[in-house]
Amino acid sequence: MKKRIVTTVIAVIFLLATLLTFTACSPYETVQSLTQKMEETQKYTMGIVMDMTMSYNEQEVHCLADATLKTDVDKIYVSYEFAYDEEYEANISAESYIYLDGNTHKLMVREDESEEWSIYETSSSDNGLGVLANYITIDFNWDKFTEDYFDQDGNTLVLKEDKYDEFFPSSIAEYLNYFKVTAGFNQLSIEYSMSYNLYITTNIVVTMSITDIGTTTVTIPE
Repeated sequence: MKKRIVTTVIAVIFLLATLLTFTACSPYETVQSLTQKMEETQKYTMGIVMDMTMSYNEQEVHCLADATLKTDVDKIYVSYEFAYDEEYEANISAESYIYLDGNTHKLMVREDESEEWSIYETSSSDNGLGVLANYITIDFNWDKFTEDYFDQDGNTLVLKEDKYDEFFPSSIAEYLNYFKVTAGFNQLSIEYSMSYNLYITTNIVVTMSITDIGTTTVTIPE
């Protein structure tokens, strides 16, 4: 019994020491450390929520997309669901795997759990997100997560407005409302908002959580 208590105390002390070390780091250092770990391991899980409102001629349509992406080196798992307002019967859901079969990238996909898997050849650039990929990316220059580009608000880094054009392509920067990243214990949270009026007025808020960095695993169904 005493041995178990001692072991528990040591574990608690280790956890507290780890947390104190983490909180001593600035969010700039934490973001750099976590993104380096992502690049080195190529293992992480992303939870993605995209809240989109589209308005045209005083009519408004609301869409909520919820997706999960798991990356495990050369294997990717994606599930997503698009939910529209009740009067629009346009809801979409699907799950897929992308993996390397020899020298060929394969896409395994189904729209419902009751369906059989369909397998296609795909490109190495396919991330399985479909149309969501037009709005979602983590292909940032992580070296720019510095005081020159971001203001600090606690553990959150907020991109400076005068740096939008340097951080994003102009096709995105001109529509950006804000972009911020919050550093947590072995996880990152990203949130940004865009608004534009190209015949249809569109407002989008995207939130992403990146977790299980270095530990995510994906198993391809047989």
